[in-house]
Amino acid sequence: MKRFCSLLLAISVLLLAGVSCTRVQPEPDTNVVSNLAGLPSAYGELVSVTTAAEYPDWAQLWFVDDEGVIRMVRVQFELSQIHNDVLVIPRQ
Repeated sequence: MKRFCSLLLAISVLLLAGVSCTRVQPEPDTNVVSNLAGLPSAYGELVSVTTAAEYPDWAQLWFVDDEGVIRMVRVQFELSQIHNDVLVIPRQ
């Protein structure tokens, strides 16, 4: 009987611990992400917006400047964040 009560108590503690836990959102890596304050006009005209299923909270903004240089900027609008690594594709 004592063993049964101990087992019941252990199961109850595990169930309560599982129910009381809340899911924590991971903090963004500040070396990679910064606050979205605006995009430089030198990036040129916005020509397209795309998304990727692997990153559902992010969108990719595609710009072309006067010299034909293409830039892709990753933006997370919900948290107002921008990925610091901008893909630059020069044209020849």
